[in-house]
Amino acid sequence: MGALQFGLATLAGVGVSLLHDGSARPLTWLLALRGVAAWGVHRLLLHPHETGQSREPASG
Repeated sequence: MGALQFGLATLAGVGVSLLHDGSARPLTWLLALRGVAAWGVHRLLLHPHETGQSREPASG
C-alpha cells in the first residue's frame, strides 16, 4: 500500500510540474480530480449493486 501511495504521489507531482503556470491552479485541479476519482472508487467498491433489492434471501 505504501508503494502505491508513493507512486501515485510521484505521478501527481509530475502532473503539477507539467501544468505549472505560476499559480496554484494546476495543484487545485489535480486535487479536485483525485478527490472525484477517490469518490468514484469508493462508490464502486462499497456499493457495487444498488438496485433497491434486498441481499437477504427470502425466508419462507
